Amino acid sequence: MSLRALGIFGLLAACSSQPATIAQPELAWERPHLDPAYASQAVKLSLHCVDTEEPHYNEGQGTKDGIIRKHHPAFFGCYDWHSAVHGHWAMLRAMNQVPGLEESEKIKAVLGRHLKASALQAELAYQNAHPGFERPYGWAWALRLSEEIHRSSFPEAKSWAKAIAPFESRMEALMLGYLREGEAPNRKGQHYNTAYALVHAWDYAIARNRTELKAEIERFARGAYLSDAACVLANEPGAHDFISPCFVEADLMRRVLGRAEFSSWFDRFLPRISPEHLKPVIPGNLKDPYQVHLVGLMYQKAGAILGVAELLPEGDPRRATLIRASREQSETAWKCMFESDYGGPHWLASFAIHYYTAIGLD
Repeated sequence: MSLRALGIFGLLAACSSQPATIAQPELAWERPHLDPAYASQAVKLSLHCVDTEEPHYNEGQGTKDGIIRKHHPAFFGCYDWHSAVHGHWAMLRAMNQVPGLEESEKIKAVLGRHLKASALQAELAYQNAHPGFERPYGWAWALRLSEEIHRSSFPEAKSWAKAIAPFESRMEALMLGYLREGEAPNRKGQHYNTAYALVHAWDYAIARNRTELKAEIERFARGAYLSDAACVLANEPGAHDFISPCFVEADLMRRVLGRAEFSSWFDRFLPRISPEHLKPVIPGNLKDPYQVHLVGLMYQKAGAILGVAELLPEGDPRRATLIRASREQSETAWKCMFESDYGGPHWLASFAIHYYTAIGLD
């Protein structure tokens, strides 16, 4: 049963009154915008965590001093490997999107130390020895990072792109193998959610012109999700969810299907949307590292909701409901995200920057 159904969630008063830095529309669709002041505050969280080796979730790698850095000289920080990967992405994304970002020189120094050939060769060696490691969430974020490196116009990015190329190829091959295994999609609201990984992989495939990967994602998505109907928003969220199972699936399908086909699919998938089921669910204890997942959920849901609203016809009554919900989700997340201990800051900046830089939105 969901937290909403049980009534176990906090009040907005549990979050601080951080200044609202993002002007959002009432009813008209509008791209989110990464405000420079916001970017500076958010990216400091990633700058701190990517060099923070302890505490770390070892995932069976042992606990001897230095063992994490030995296996993962690029992505040893941020408590776990995938958070380190998307922490690097968040820093680079912010730097790419905000000209003159105050932290740019610090970011370039960190990326220069971590995204060098020797470090990424060690990451590749570990991945080759442990092919199931971080499947598929970490792989998807690694592809997202590679995409952002190739987007960057900073001169230093050329060396990072060259260094990451073998690792990028391995991540892409692993994702292709995953899609071809024929496994049923994972529909839960956490790391193993298949649609969430494929959203990242799809954007990577489009940006990098990876036609084989794009074709495999479309084949898988149509086979796995095209017949889905009547997703139950009332069942969301689970206690520690940071992904909306319903809206992440819609976020993928809006990419894979054309506008007309998506609209028809969405009519079946979410024919009725209650505003009550779109309200943010605020953790009762923001210091709890698992409850704070709900703050990341707000950002993930805000972006996915807005992407769906963009594709719906202008006269569709769900459009205004979704736009209002996206605004409320993102503004509430911003008020909450700095209130948690290390369990939140080690990863929440990535989800915030993902939303405010309008990933996947036209």
